[in-house]
Amino acid sequence: MKLRSILCLAALAASASAAADSELDPGFGIFSSGINLIPINSGGNDNDMVADVLTAADGSLYLVGASTDAQSQSRLTLVHLHANGLLDLDFGDDGRFIAPSGTGNVLAAAATFDANGDILVAGSRRSANGQDFTVCKFRGAGVTQFSALGTPCATVAFDLVPQGLDTARDLVVFPDGRIALVGSAGIDDDHHHAAVALINADGTPDTGFGPGGKRHWLPDDLRQVFLHGVTLQSGSIIYAVGESAKNGSAERRAYAARVSSDTGGVIASSDSLLGTSNGPAYYRDITIMPNGPGYAAGGVFDNGRTCGVLTRLLPGSDYDPDWSAGNGFAPLCAGEHVEFTRMARQSDGKFLVVGMLRDNGFSTADLFVARYNANGSRDVGSFNILLGYREIDFQTPGVFDIGAALTLQGGRPVIAGSVQAAALSNDYDFGVARLQNDLIFRNGIEQMTD
Repeated sequence: MKLRSILCLAALAASASAAADSELDPGFGIFSSGINLIPINSGGNDNDMVADVLTAADGSLYLVGASTDAQSQSRLTLVHLHANGLLDLDFGDDGRFIAPSGTGNVLAAAATFDANGDILVAGSRRSANGQDFTVCKFRGAGVTQFSALGTPCATVAFDLVPQGLDTARDLVVFPDGRIALVGSAGIDDDHHHAAVALINADGTPDTGFGPGGKRHWLPDDLRQVFLHGVTLQSGSIIYAVGESAKNGSAERRAYAARVSSDTGGVIASSDSLLGTSNGPAYYRDITIMPNGPGYAAGGVFDNGRTCGVLTRLLPGSDYDPDWSAGNGFAPLCAGEHVEFTRMARQSDGKFLVVGMLRDNGFSTADLFVARYNANGSRDVGSFNILLGYREIDFQTPGVFDIGAALTLQGGRPVIAGSVQAAALSNDYDFGVARLQNDLIFRNGIEQMTD
């Protein structure tokens, strides 16, 4: 056989092996499709929205979100899937558990496990008194109580104005069990403070962090700050990212802040247009390398459209202008609009990011997943060859697949979102898909997430 033929066969073999990364996993979902759709449909307009997806210690999965009831109230909702993506019919009501009305009218935002294996769901509780931060605790197909409160939910009201609009968007659990909730505290439609609440494991506020366990701030030159993602740095620093807007300007700017969990003081903060002239630029999630820098994902206006973006953060929380071949940020432009909503770090140093792609005059949307190398270059060599990304279309009669949330299950990416059941309707179902990710196992490497 000629050398040219041998080289061609070797290249094809390498491509075939690499092509497995990002392909839908036939070992997952209904009919070996790699996907599953779970309608909740408990009433109202059936507007069932996924907020997060979690991998349990046994490899099973939880979809966490909210569904509407017959009174159009939003109820926290859990769906339990076997490791293969099929419904666990012994969990709750045919795999679904809807929180009782006593937990309130809550819009879910994010979820995580605590040290006991209970699921903590962060969100915003709506009432006649406005909207407040809340976190609720679930054990199996049921709620469990915060020991000091005797209730399954702990609620924090910033109330900068009467009936203020306080919105929690993410949470993180400390090694000692404390829970940090991040989001915003509203004054009016145009003015919002960055807001962080710190709750002890028993549900009581950590008053050492601040009065009532709360801290909020708004720099003098800004009119609003919305925190969207959070992680821990060095075990004691709350590292949060989101977006901001300056006084007298409509520009959205990427915002990051490091906050001491001991004193509640802001150690460092920054807002930036990420090298663009007028934005928008914003962050939606953050992860931290062990003993290293933070990385944030979101969106930026680049090449005439909004693109997904990944950045590396400096100790002062600004983005690193020397990263990604000196660009400072790594945009990904496709369709008419891309934005990243969640990210995870593989143990081989690569980053997975998920979000949404909008196209066709913004009349359609698909879930979207991409992989970056540690240096900020897109992984076009082994993740969906030549692109480094792929769309996930659930192929239902609906035209909008929105979200998205991400977990790693045994090294394989599991992406969840909300799938429109019928065009031009408010009827959304829970959707989940798993991708193949074989290359991460080449040297016995297993997955890693924060």
